[in-house]
Amino acid sequence: MELLKPKILIVDDLPENLKALGKLLQRVDAEVMRADSGNKALQLSLKHHFALALVDIQMPDMDGYETVDLMLEQGCNKDCPIIFVTAAYQDELHRIKGYMTGAVDYIEKPVDDVILLSKVSIFLKLYNQQVALKQQYERLNKEVALRATMDNHLKNLSVAIEQSPVAVLITDKKGTIEFVNHSFEEISGYTNEECLGKNSSLLQSGQTPQGTYDSLWETINKGETWQGEFHNKKKNGDFFWEHAIISAVKDENNEIEHFIGVKEDITQRKHYQYELLQQQNYDDVTSLPNRILALDRMSQAAAYTERTKQNTSILFIDVDNFKNINKTLGHAIGNKVLVEIATRLTDCIRRDDTLARMGGDEFLIILPGLDKAEMIEGFCQKVLSQFQQPLIIEQQEIYTSLSIGITQTPADGTDSMQLLQNAESAMYQAKTEGRNTFRFFTHSMNEEANHHMNMERRLRHALENNALEVYYQPLLNCKTQQLIGAEALLRWHDKELGVVSPEDFIPLAELCGLIDEIGRWVLSTATAQAQQWLKYNPDFRIAVNFSAQQFFRQEISQEIASVLNKNNLPCINLEAEITERLLMHEGSDALLHLLEIADLGVSLSIDDFGTGYSSLSYLKRFPISTVKIDKSFINDITTDPEDAILTKTIINMAHSLSMNVIAEGVETLEQLEFLQQHKCDMVQGYYFSKPVPAKEFEVFFSRFK
Repeated sequence: MELLKPKILIVDDLPENLKALGKLLQRVDAEVMRADSGNKALQLSLKHHFALALVDIQMPDMDGYETVDLMLEQGCNKDCPIIFVTAAYQDELHRIKGYMTGAVDYIEKPVDDVILLSKVSIFLKLYNQQVALKQQYERLNKEVALRATMDNHLKNLSVAIEQSPVAVLITDKKGTIEFVNHSFEEISGYTNEECLGKNSSLLQSGQTPQGTYDSLWETINKGETWQGEFHNKKKNGDFFWEHAIISAVKDENNEIEHFIGVKEDITQRKHYQYELLQQQNYDDVTSLPNRILALDRMSQAAAYTERTKQNTSILFIDVDNFKNINKTLGHAIGNKVLVEIATRLTDCIRRDDTLARMGGDEFLIILPGLDKAEMIEGFCQKVLSQFQQPLIIEQQEIYTSLSIGITQTPADGTDSMQLLQNAESAMYQAKTEGRNTFRFFTHSMNEEANHHMNMERRLRHALENNALEVYYQPLLNCKTQQLIGAEALLRWHDKELGVVSPEDFIPLAELCGLIDEIGRWVLSTATAQAQQWLKYNPDFRIAVNFSAQQFFRQEISQEIASVLNKNNLPCINLEAEITERLLMHEGSDALLHLLEIADLGVSLSIDDFGTGYSSLSYLKRFPISTVKIDKSFINDITTDPEDAILTKTIINMAHSLSMNVIAEGVETLEQLEFLQQHKCDMVQGYYFSKPVPAKEFEVFFSRFK
């Protein structure tokens, strides 16, 4: 089959550049097409398949980066090589951005004709080879499909396939192997006799996602051709990668009779790709992300903060006196010290955080969503405590410490380099003030940290000073508005600080180890009060929130039972509320504790459902009786169709799983009527009452009869 002449796309907003490049490319065997804007380039890419695109970056309506992003999303050009040609953006960061966008090269203007023509020729040669290979595969598949439909030609087909340099296997329509060629035997280690009669899953290793196999069978059972990659296992136990093209073989009645797979071992190619990725993005001493990847993660963090409106904290860490270690013990020991430091820092971070080595003895930690001063301070204390014990390197005790500088995005800016400078400046301030400590970049955050220390000091005396009080918010039957219970909510009134929000002092209590004591006091106070209200309604239920630290103590179920027994409140009158995120992070441990609490007869509910990315089918694993739809969804159910649909879906799915539904944050009659219409079970919110002290709550027994 004759190869079609390849096409090259030139994108530049300046006519003289288009003309000059077009004239230069007349020297290569290709059809050259021109676009004077990003939009024109996208129009052409919808109609043509290009072997190569030369794209200017600085254009008025749509820059080169955005143009390439959109081009690569289009099916026919998703693999098109891109060369950025620019005179404006010649710094390292823009080069990195170009490569991250998908470019294969980045050429600065003025263009060297010889170099450009050389690179274009290479890519055209690769393109022609790819086209030829694709045509070769298409010819092979057509030939196999044609011959496979004829039983009397199967023997001839087997001979041809046996001599093929790629692995080939033929199965019946159930996947039972009927034939493998010599290349299959060499690659897999299994002989023909060992394969015949076995299922095609013979090489499965458990490393390929189930979705890949589901897609495979769905495609080929429709008579279509599937291609993709498998991470398989040889007879000797070695893992290897294969690229496979699998097609249906039909009989004269167009019914599927066999399946044929043509497979290529791509293990070496995968290894080269991995090695290249490691060299480009990871530190060769610690295997942590390097400076390039760290800058990319910082850009991702900036996008995260813009999407979630939560700050991201960035910690610049320097190892104190590391030069002395290198000088006295040598660089080999110094490298082992860096590896051990990386290990200890890794133990401190969460799954979604990033720890990178910036070079030398400098590290960077990116903490998305960790934006409150007390949380950052607690994290830094945790990091510093990791180095109170010496590092043991080749039977030597080596003592070291860290100096940490902290900045935030977007509070301190969004530019990656500026944020690095901010954090580094704060780190040097920490060194100046004695090392083995941390400092915030902004004065405002330093003030916040001081405020947090004062708040912690006052919180430690809040119980003994009677500054804590339990408020109660009524819980009503959605249909009848009858009072059926209350949620116990903690409030703190401090003489100096005034009314302190639970969003501020609850995380602080968890951080400084006070949450257990406060939680026990809330449970005892709320259940004692609920017992007094049983005279109004024997079925009255009191909902009490439990933090993760409380919940995962081994004695939590015995503690609940003891408090209920002491206050003479039946277990069925208590509902324990836990957050959705708690189950997502501690699923296996949570199940044991939930079962123990449920065995007492205590009801269990999930608070803030919808904010933690779990699903009702996931919650079905646990003995949950109630889900509370988060206030953020209820706010706009009468104005936002998406929130309305989501709320209705949660209600319907929860009922199908025999779970009750509480809508929290109901503030308007329209919201209540919507929830009544869709058969929500219970409601609470400011439309009925804000949380109030116990004495004020008693009026609700007569108001909501």
